[in-house]
Amino acid sequence: MLRTIALLAVLHAAAAPPSVARHHDTDSYAHLSLDASGAELRLELDTDSLMAEVEALPPLTEDWEAADVTAVLPRIAEFVADHWQLELDGAPVALAEHGFELLRTFDPMQRAERNVRVVLRLTFTPPPRSAAATLRQTLFAGRELDHRHTLLLAVGDDEPIEWRVRNGTPFHFTLPDVAPGAHRRALRDALHGGLWHATRQPWLAAFMLVLLLAPLPRRERARSMVAAAAAAALTWSATRLGWIAPSPWAATAAAALAIAYVAGENCFVRELKLRTATAALFGVVEGMALEAPSRSPATATFATGAAWCLGALLAASAIGAMATLLLQPLCRRFPWLRPITAGALVTLGAIGLFLAVRGRPGA
Repeated sequence: MLRTIALLAVLHAAAAPPSVARHHDTDSYAHLSLDASGAELRLELDTDSLMAEVEALPPLTEDWEAADVTAVLPRIAEFVADHWQLELDGAPVALAEHGFELLRTFDPMQRAERNVRVVLRLTFTPPPRSAAATLRQTLFAGRELDHRHTLLLAVGDDEPIEWRVRNGTPFHFTLPDVAPGAHRRALRDALHGGLWHATRQPWLAAFMLVLLLAPLPRRERARSMVAAAAAAALTWSATRLGWIAPSPWAATAAAALAIAYVAGENCFVRELKLRTATAALFGVVEGMALEAPSRSPATATFATGAAWCLGALLAASAIGAMATLLLQPLCRRFPWLRPITAGALVTLGAIGLFLAVRGRPGA
């Protein structure tokens, strides 16, 4: 069976046409540059195909010149508006013309140097903060069946990010905030994202709760919670820096298992020993489980990711502390509530473990 699959893969690779056989006019590029001064779009297209689309007159010489392009600029603007559309947070972006240039390169069809590419320069006002962007493009859809469009996004001096955009299919990405004060806003948004994460993913907050519900003196319970938070923060940092690379599903499974284990220990073990060490040990897996959702466009840098992690830890600790303040008086008044609470937390951990294992790759 494996040999058959391998043979089919080889045959498929052999049947696929090599990329070097593609003609240059199958490619177009959208170079999107953002910095504090503004946003620029450089749309690079094949000159022959573009002039044919706008029904331009034949060139005055043997090759396209700047005068030929200038004569049809209004029609080129209409063509771009119809076939290359950018939206930010659902609102269309108005592109302002900012000139063009012809690129002279070797034309393999005519075996000579020609102005085979034209770069249209357009500008627009960048959003005041990060925005959800959608690109819809149908460039040369009826003319070049093998047309390929590439979007390159460069922010400041960073290396551009490159995406292939299919014709007629909306492509979604995030346009980052580059306006003055962007770094401060990114930290604030990341902190808020971490706070909300702790309310959507219960594992860390539930773990803080089981630590605070332990039948131990208040100071020792607080020490165990601080140890767990510190271990989670250190492990998150190590994972984010690439020093360790845990599997996301395994980290989530271990984080859920930690809740069930500590809740069961609170209820059934007569004397709790080394609780601070246990909390730090399980804090390691809680930090690993934090890493996967913290890698989002809003937490692209280590600083913003750390703000996200801090928000998640603060919110989880606060939720655990508030739930403890509510449950402890009730458990003292109604002793039968203590095993029910422990059983509910054990069940929550077991459910999390089951879901994580079930959702693992290849399951």
